Amino acid sequence: MRTQRHRAQICGVLCALFLLIITGACRPTPPDTTPTPEPTATPTIVPPTPTPAPAERLALAREAARLGELETAEGHYLALQEDPTLADTALWELGVLYEREERFLQASVVFQALLQRHPESPFAPYAHFRLGQRLAALGEYDAAVHHYLAYDAARDAADDAVALALARAYAALGRTEDAIAAYERRYRLADARGDRVQRALTARTLGDIYADLAMWDAAASWYRAALRDSRVPSFRATLIAAIANADLARGRLPLALHWWRTLIAEHGDTPEAFAALQALAEHGHPVAPLDECRVLALNGLWDAAVQTCWALLETDDIAEAHWWAAIAFKNAGNWQQAWREFDKIVQTHPESDLQDDALLEQARVDAAQGDTESAVAAYAQLATSDSPLAATALWESAHLLHSTSPERAATLYEALAQRFPNDTHAADALWSAGMLRYRLGETPTALADWERLAAYDGWQTQATFWQGKALAAMGDTDAARARWQTTAQSGFDFYVLRARDLLDSPPAPRTTRTLTSFTPAPDTPPPTTAAWERAEELRRLGLSEEARTAYLALFEELAQDAPDSLIAAATTLYAQGEYALSIAAARILMRTHGWTPETAPTDVARLAYPLPFAALLNDASRTYQLDPLLLAAVIYQESRWERRATSSAAARGLMQVIPATREWIAARLGEPTTDRDLYRVPVAVRFGAFYLNYVLQQFDDDVFAALAGYNGGPGNAARWHDPDPDLFVENITFAETRTYVEAVYTHWGAYRAVWGR
Repeated sequence: MRTQRHRAQICGVLCALFLLIITGACRPTPPDTTPTPEPTATPTIVPPTPTPAPAERLALAREAARLGELETAEGHYLALQEDPTLADTALWELGVLYEREERFLQASVVFQALLQRHPESPFAPYAHFRLGQRLAALGEYDAAVHHYLAYDAARDAADDAVALALARAYAALGRTEDAIAAYERRYRLADARGDRVQRALTARTLGDIYADLAMWDAAASWYRAALRDSRVPSFRATLIAAIANADLARGRLPLALHWWRTLIAEHGDTPEAFAALQALAEHGHPVAPLDECRVLALNGLWDAAVQTCWALLETDDIAEAHWWAAIAFKNAGNWQQAWREFDKIVQTHPESDLQDDALLEQARVDAAQGDTESAVAAYAQLATSDSPLAATALWESAHLLHSTSPERAATLYEALAQRFPNDTHAADALWSAGMLRYRLGETPTALADWERLAAYDGWQTQATFWQGKALAAMGDTDAARARWQTTAQSGFDFYVLRARDLLDSPPAPRTTRTLTSFTPAPDTPPPTTAAWERAEELRRLGLSEEARTAYLALFEELAQDAPDSLIAAATTLYAQGEYALSIAAARILMRTHGWTPETAPTDVARLAYPLPFAALLNDASRTYQLDPLLLAAVIYQESRWERRATSSAAARGLMQVIPATREWIAARLGEPTTDRDLYRVPVAVRFGAFYLNYVLQQFDDDVFAALAGYNGGPGNAARWHDPDPDLFVENITFAETRTYVEAVYTHWGAYRAVWGR
């Protein structure tokens, strides 16, 4: 009774709030007095503004929502609340929009109104679930269960999702039997789908519930089921520890001892292994001192590790004890003591398998202390031996000398590639050697390095492009152009585009063109499989991450077996405004069939590289004289056209402008804004275009420097300056920024190829 009364109170508050929203949005506030109009010399007849038809108003609402213009969309949706055919659609879409904008109270109000006014609406089950999510977040689990059950009774396309929601709510309410039943249902559903990960996670949760109830047999059984499905070492360690505790609790000490020893042997770097050390000691079965030393060192207990190792060394001078003491000292930053312990292995344990490892670690310690020559000497001792670590020593030595002694570094890189052509670092070594030689003016040697590099998979276009650069520097223009011709016909990537630039002329960032809108239309309906229905259902429930996982798995399957269905799926998602998912579907199809932006069918290429906001790009490009396709390429890399994109650095919107930059731009444009305004597409495009234009102006329209400045900051871009744009890109020391520059430039080429057809 209390629960029903409480739920009724909540509903009443929500309805009251809903009425306030409606009246505030739809009714003007009457003035205190009626103003007297000023007389005019000539009366003017103002034609009435036509009221949009309901279908037209819904289209206006959807377009405003797509652009992030919340107030406009809200007004149109609320104006439809009494329409006999569209009211439920309007309320549903308004609630989803509020949730997307993180206005959860308003969303809850609207969903509640939808359920009260249109209980038979096809949107009602989804409103129930979303309202349940909001109530659960507020701790109102009784009410949440009511809504989850209402959804569960109406729909079955995402049973596992509602089972999890119910299980968590039941658990929070202390309804343990119901929680167990819901989790077991989720486990069965995961098992039926062959979802190993969900089986493992659900089994772990069930084990925890039974452990809390001291039902140790059941707990151990579920933990073992989770362990069978788990592949992640850290997760397996937590499961083994849980099994050990369950076995101990049910009086099976020998089994617990077995599991603790397993932790120490197989997962020594985990907190569970350290706990196992203590448990074994408490039960009179301490581990060998060397194992204790290892576990302590791997768990960051440096002092304890050293003390344990040294106590062992007082009675047994073994190399492994020196090793773990050295590792503890090294990780604690005590370089000198670490070097001494490694040296004891080198000098006094010639029989140990740790000899070469200790010498390599000595070199690393010397390098960490800034003693480059000692480090190089230690590396050389390994590099000139037949040690399996010789290639690693050559690589690390060359890397150490790369900036300070480029000629010596190049020689070491070349030695690595010559002696160990199959080593994992061989191709990188040839690339680095060639670049160092090129910068030193030793272009014939650079050319030779890059010719050898071209034999390695994945390096052909990059190596052939730079062969052309070396030949051009040597004055052999014809040979250089021949290399670039080869590169230009080698698919579609950054180096292919750069080769074409050098053969013809690079694209201009100030190119003027007008983009046209494109609305893809499917030739076939989207899939009708259970997998598609489940992904769609998860999206309607607002479970974005779960939906994305389901969609991507389906895309991989359809790309090979039913490409027409995948095109239809991508088209459907595009029409729903799910641009990132639509792009993912099209790109998976392109990858599967080996298509490039130039060779893919036009409909697929345009889905892979869409222009959802062409008119806004045209406006911004005219204002700042920018190629609108360059703007599109930046948006593509920054957000995949997702207007609500937010980065870990708080960058927001289509063009990922950070708050400080937003304030700076707003001051210059005289346009007061808030950080939330960056989620409005017109603001995002306008501010991003302003900043891209600014960095282009800073670097005399050098697109590479401008893109580096957009991502890594103009100051850093200036520091990387080189008149040769290809060397500029190589100078970029931020891996993220270099990847960004190459990616945006490639996307720009893709957009020109796709939309220039």
